[in-house]
Amino acid sequence: MNTMTFLKHTPTLAVVRLDAGAVVPPWVVGDFVSITRTANELSIVCDAAAAPVELWDGDPWVRFEVAGPLDLTMTGVIADIATCLAAAEIPVFTIATYDTDHVLVRKRYADQATIALRAAGNLVR
Repeated sequence: MNTMTFLKHTPTLAVVRLDAGAVVPPWVVGDFVSITRTANELSIVCDAAAAPVELWDGDPWVRFEVAGPLDLTMTGVIADIATCLAAAEIPVFTIATYDTDHVLVRKRYADQATIALRAAGNLVR
């Protein structure tokens, strides 16, 4: 794994799935928001405190941002991170933006993820 710097963020996030034709709701707020629409779903990541409890499982996520910006020609970034965290049996939810990659782990795994990433030679702030 190439050495990377991760920024561990708060607040916690919710991952919500709505029907494909749904309108983006007004509660989709926060410093980090991801909205992805496909033919099958509208997937939303937003501040857990803003998401209606009945629309998600109530098990919050913590975001680890790869310090960037990253060059779009880089290969294996997510693969390296996922391999590292999989070895520690930590499931991930990944989001890519133009500038960088974001890895979400359940809050209950956040400390373990920090330990695993650091053990692989990375910096977590």
